[in-house]
Amino acid sequence: MNFESLRPTVNAASPGGQHLPLARSDDSQASAPILFFDGDCAFCTRSVRWCLRRDRRGVLRVAPIAGLTYAALSIHERPIEPDSALLWDGAAFHQRGEMAVRVLSLLGLPMSGAGLLIGLTPRFVRDAAYEWIAHRRHQLSSGRESCLIPEPGWAARLLP
Repeated sequence: MNFESLRPTVNAASPGGQHLPLARSDDSQASAPILFFDGDCAFCTRSVRWCLRRDRRGVLRVAPIAGLTYAALSIHERPIEPDSALLWDGAAFHQRGEMAVRVLSLLGLPMSGAGLLIGLTPRFVRDAAYEWIAHRRHQLSSGRESCLIPEPGWAARLLP
């Protein structure tokens, strides 16, 4: 991945209109949602791979929470030390159960239908289920490799 190809873009939600490196010079999806995840967690990496494989429209971009993209965000609502995956939709961050519902809705059918059904459950139930999995994510990975090896067509969707 060529980090020099990053170009600054202005995010309307950022205070003072600060420039954020959220798009590549060849990226036509400057406002596409970004899923931030624990890049050191094999379960998280497998979950991201699962999402990217089902995102046939290619609307979702991903970046590790410990990466350059997340660190460069100058948005005051940005969780400083997130303990779970986050979805940035261009206006706000979404965490836990709400993040999962929104990611599923971005994937298109049939996953968006599953997201709709899950979204009907009370938020505290979704968040509790998410927290239960999040606290066991390293056990669920079974010592597998956490490296996200891109498949063809993913390069523009993987941010540093």
